[in-house]
Amino acid sequence: MKNLCLIFGAALVLSSCGNSDSQKDIFVDSCLSSSPGGSTYVEFCECSWNETLKLMSEAETTAMRRDWSEIQDQQAAMRFPFQSAQAGQTCADKLIYSN
Repeated sequence: MKNLCLIFGAALVLSSCGNSDSQKDIFVDSCLSSSPGGSTYVEFCECSWNETLKLMSEAETTAMRRDWSEIQDQQAAMRFPFQSAQAGQTCADKLIYSN
């Protein structure tokens, strides 16, 4: 669990840059670089990104796509780490209990 928190910490910092595709790439790359490796971590990191997006409202997604650059975006920016952690737990559960 500690590793998951570290993975998300690094991924979250980097995920706030660029457009959605580059944000996903940065998120996944950062997540993978913080992991021990292996194909299940690729699946985990991609799942985490997708699940995070599902948890975000349209306004939060818009704020993220503009790199949290407006004052009103700060509330969404503060929720993003919690949403990502929740998404990561969902993905970890899926991967652990699907085997």
